[in-house]
Amino acid sequence: MVKTNGYAALLTVITIGVILSAVMYGILLRDKYSLSMMNAVEKKYLVNNLVESCAEEAFLRYQREGSFLDEVILPIGSCTISNFSSSGFNVSGELDSVKSEIRVEIGIRTGNTTIINWKQME
Repeated sequence: MVKTNGYAALLTVITIGVILSAVMYGILLRDKYSLSMMNAVEKKYLVNNLVESCAEEAFLRYQREGSFLDEVILPIGSCTISNFSSSGFNVSGELDSVKSEIRVEIGIRTGNTTIINWKQME
């Protein structure tokens, strides 16, 4: 009779350890990918909020003074206002290399200026 009980048990423990390590490593990679995707979504949300806030600030300035700023600076960041016309303007901003731009369409009737539409530019 050959005694291999100790080696068989040791090989079983090592095999189970390798399998569990591989499973845990896979879970950690998946979680890291999920966190990076959540971070990207959060940054896109923040930059969209920044650009919308800049658009509102630029529109209020236009209503008060009849002119546009080239740049709006807010505590969270700054935006560039461009393509001024009587029909609207563009607002673009960037946070941590994530960019966003919207087109604001305005309507002017008898001295009253209103926002008709604004849309996300791709």
